[in-house]
Parts: sequence; structure tokens; C-alpha cells
Amino acid sequence: MQCPNCKQEIGRFELSPNCKNCGANLFYLQQEKELLTDVKRTELEFATFRILVAKLKFGFIGGRLQIARLAMSIIEVLGLLLPFAVFRLDSPIYSGRLSFSAIGFYQAFTSGGLMALLDYAKLSVSKTAALLSFVLIAAILLVLLADLLILAGEVLSFIDLKKTAGFMKGSAVFGIVAALCCLAASIAVANYHLQLTDTVSLSAGFGPGSVVTLLMFVIMLIINIKIAKSDIEPDIKAVDLQRVEMNKKVKSGEVSLECLPCPVFESEEERERRLEAEAELNMTEAELKALRERRAAERKAAKKEKRRRKR
Repeated sequence: MQCPNCKQEIGRFELSPNCKNCGANLFYLQQEKELLTDVKRTELEFATFRILVAKLKFGFIGGRLQIARLAMSIIEVLGLLLPFAVFRLDSPIYSGRLSFSAIGFYQAFTSGGLMALLDYAKLSVSKTAALLSFVLIAAILLVLLADLLILAGEVLSFIDLKKTAGFMKGSAVFGIVAALCCLAASIAVANYHLQLTDTVSLSAGFGPGSVVTLLMFVIMLIINIKIAKSDIEPDIKAVDLQRVEMNKKVKSGEVSLECLPCPVFESEEERERRLEAEAELNMTEAELKALRERRAAERKAAKKEKRRRKR
């Protein structure tokens, strides 16, 4: 074993806590060495987390286009709550309705009305209405699939904004086609009317769901086209990229943490903050108070400048 301070050999049976050559406390030197190693490891590994946070922030709320796309991805799914069409059965003893929407399907499924469509399709009287219902339900399921694809692209947008924008453009086009099918099926359902007797009739109504859904897919397509053409990039510090590369070398065994300086990498901004922190240790209370007031004023001025630029 060597003394970390003077590099002189220490005998196996020398149990003194201090080095006999330089007098350094071996315990505290070892603790300091381990702490420095932990500091360097934390610096390198935390850079990966900061890059991930920067990508998440950039992909979801990094700009107006990203915020608009996130909002539209959620609104498109909520658009399925709107009715696409409505069937109404009117009779003296019973009146019911089937709303072609997410809520309507849930109510029809729990009441057994949705499964009854299979029986209605076997009857000549209600066969056309049942077939139109199946076509519209299939079109709504295609819209749901398009919504899920767009939502999946939005969730993965932090990986690569441009590539997910291309994927979401294709999903939006698929959604537009599905919405057009939904619109055609909704119109066909809305035009259906069956008068069974003088007092019993089956009528239908048109819902805004297909039109609103079509409009949302068009907006989503436009947003992703603009994102794909933009030159925006996540705000990732070059020093963090250097740390990630160095961390890979440390994990692979190419470089030892003990051989690296502390800090391993340091940007100019980080260096200024470190020097300010070291200077604060020697300041009086009055000087610290003046420094904090100056920094608060600088932050306030920076916020005002940022708001002015956004306008």
C-alpha cells in the first residue's frame, strides 16, 4: 500500500492512522479520494439525465408547435366523445337511441344493445340499419387507430422530433382517410329512415364527430409538416455530450475515474458559478446580501427581456 500523499510504501503491519513519512492522516485521505471519485462519477452519469430532460422538454413543450401538437394529440382522442350519428327508435311503449360515440358505445354495450345489432342484421326489416351501423362502427375504429398512432408518435417525440413528425404525418393522412370514411358512413346513417307502423319508426340524425375529427387530423398534418421543415434542435450543452462520451469510456474500462480531473469537464458558465461559490465562502453577510440582490435584479431583467422577445 502506498501513502496517497507522499507515495511512500506503508508496511503491512504499520497500524498507525498517520503516515510515518509525511504524517498525513491515511483515513481522511482515503475518504477524500473516494468522495472525489463519487463526484466525478456523478458528474458523468448525471449528464445523461440532463440530456434526457432536455429532449423531453424539447419534444413536448419546447416551442409553440410542440405544445400545439401535444394538445391536438389529446384533443383528437377526446373527439371520440362527440356523436358521429344517432339512431332513434320511437314507439308508444318504448323509445331508445344509439349514439355512435365513445360514451354511446359504452352505454349500448352495458345495456346489451350493441350485441343486439347482430340479431337485427338477421331480420329483413332492420338489416339495412344494422349494416350501416357496422360500417360506421368500423370507420370509427379506424379513427381510433389513427388517434392511437398519433398518440404513440407524440409519446416517442423526445427520441427524435423530426422522425416522429414524419411518422405522425403518415398517421394524420391515415386519420384523414378514416375520417372521410366516417363522414360518408355518418351521412349514409343520417339519411336512413324506416316507418314500421303509424306509431313506430326508426330514424337517424347526423352528428358533428366526423367533421370535427377530420378538421383535427388536417390541423395535425399541418403542424407536423411545419415541424418536419423547421430547423429547431434541443438545447443540449456540448459539455454534457462530452461527459456522456467519457462515461462510456469509463464503463468500458478505457479510462479510469482516478486519472480524470475534478471536474472532468466544465463549461465557462459552470466555471463562473464555481468561482462565485468559492468567493462567497470568504464574503461577509453584507456582501452576500448585496450579491443576492444583484442576482435577483439580473434574473428579473432577464425575464422581462425574454417576455419582450416573445412578443
